Amino acid sequence: MSEIAALEILIELKDVKPAVSRKLIVPVTIRYDQLHVLLQLAFG
Repeated sequence: MSEIAALEILIELKDVKPAVSRKLIVPVTIRYDQLHVLLQLAFG
């Protein structure tokens, strides 16, 4: 069984009340364009 290295990231929107945040676990190999799409999906 192979292991994939991952990062847990916490994204918080600034100047938003009430506070809005998401915690995501992403592979370290994720590209910025893929991360962008993931963030768009996470925040709707």
